[in-house]
Formats: sequence, structure tokens, C-alpha cells
Amino acid sequence: MKSNLFLFTGFGFLGLNLARYFKDKKYKVTIIGKKEKFPFKTKFISKKIRLIHKNIFNSGLINNHNLNNSIVVLTTVNSKKKNFLEKFKNLTTAITKKKPKKIIFISSVGIYGNSKLGKINILDQYSKNCYEAEKICKKEFRNLTILRVGNIFGILRQKPGTIEKILMQYLKIKKFKFYKYETIRSYLSIDEFCNIIEKTIKLNDNGNAYDVSNNKLIFSIKDILKFFYNHYGRKIILSRNKLSPMIKISYIRNNKLMKKIKYNKINNFDLEISKLENFYKKYFIKKQTYFI
Repeated sequence: MKSNLFLFTGFGFLGLNLARYFKDKKYKVTIIGKKEKFPFKTKFISKKIRLIHKNIFNSGLINNHNLNNSIVVLTTVNSKKKNFLEKFKNLTTAITKKKPKKIIFISSVGIYGNSKLGKINILDQYSKNCYEAEKICKKEFRNLTILRVGNIFGILRQKPGTIEKILMQYLKIKKFKFYKYETIRSYLSIDEFCNIIEKTIKLNDNGNAYDVSNNKLIFSIKDILKFFYNHYGRKIILSRNKLSPMIKISYIRNNKLMKKIKYNKINNFDLEISKLENFYKKYFIKKQTYFI
């Protein structure tokens, strides 16, 4: 029997990739979001995915769907708004009444700010929203797992991160400006992340929070440029600005999570870049349609 998987993620980078990943698993996938025009000309052709084009905070949304014994994945949907928490609290209360079996809340390592010791250090509104949303989830839900995720990279990302930006410049798709300050970040492949979500579904938890990254993918911009030079055999010059990032050092390790679940760790960074390159060539350069 298939389990119901509800993605309160919107139709962005995470939502599209989770739908792509779980459509071939033993789940009935429902993805909820306002956007009707999907990036990369994405079209949903799988009959295993149901699309709901509504704001996830719509008051009548939860009442119209049976979440009993289902799995729910929640994110803050990158909200930087100050009134976000009130809406999020109303959403979690409505979900609780529907008695889901499992809740996975996707938070961010941004809540640590520049701390190297894993201590909470809130520097911006988004990080504050993530941390306060964690607290709300802990009060509302029983079988809850919180994933504080590092910098995820991969296909279907409409707003590119550092790795995607550098690759796009190598492929002459677009140029970007980068901080002059040499930041250090933890990274995680989107495919590894999706597999972690799948394994986390079976984890019985009571509000535990886990840092999520790939321990072998901790890079500065110089490290990434060195890799790309070895990969392509040529250098590129990045345009730098004089701005200083709010978070300069953001690296975490997922040792605690690795003791809890077994998942497919991706250690071949070269392969991940090749997959992303093939995606960009098809959907940026050739402008093909991506089917899910």
C-alpha cells in the first residue's frame, strides 16, 4: 500500500526535486505551492503526483485533504517576512489536527551564523524564522525530525548558488559577481538530500535536530575554482565585489545523523558536476522541456 507524501515546499528547487525523486517510490505525492509557471519549462506527466496550486497558508487547504497517517515535509519556503511565524503557527496547528504519521521540517544551518561550534547565532530574519519555526514544530508535532541543511546544489535550481554560478560561467550561460571575501561553506548534492529525506521518513523521532551536509564537500570559492580547473583544464576569472557576506564561515558535519540512518552518500563530486552540466546544456542552452 502506498503512503501519502505531502510536500509543503512550493514548486521551487526542493519541491520539484523531491517530487522527481519520490514519483518512482511507493508514495502518492502531493505538492503544494502558488506558482503555476514552473522553471525550466517543467511539465508534470507522472500520474503519481498531484499538484495543488494554492498558498500553503490557505486557511481552508488542510481541511480539504486527508493527512491521517501521511508523511508531511515542511519548509519555511525561504520566508524573510516578519509576519511569517503567525501564518506558520496556524498551518502547523491545522496539520496536527489531521494526525499525520511523520513530520520532517527542513531548516537551515544559517541559524548558526558564523559559529564554528554549532551554537545558535541568529544574524538575519530568514535564520530567525527558521529557528522559531523549529520551536513551533517541537510544540505541535510528535514524530518530528528537524533537518538543518547546508548548501544544497543540483538540477532544477532557479536561483543558483555558488557552485551553479561558477558552472554557468564555465558554460558561458551567465556571469555573476562573487564576494571578494573567501567564504567557506558545507555543500550537499540534491540527490543525496532526497535520499536522506526518504530514510528519515522511517526514523522515529521526537523533535531531534540534525545538521545535514556531506562531510567531504566543504569548500571555499578557491577550492571550487581549483576543482573546475582540473575538471575543464582551463581557468576562468570571477568578477568580485567589495561587499562582505553576513555569514562568512558556514560549515557543519552530519556525524549525528549518520549514526541514526544509512543513506547513499555521494562522494564523487566530479560526477555531480557532470550531471549538473548535462542538465544546463539541455535546459538552458537547448531550452528543452524538463518532464517529471
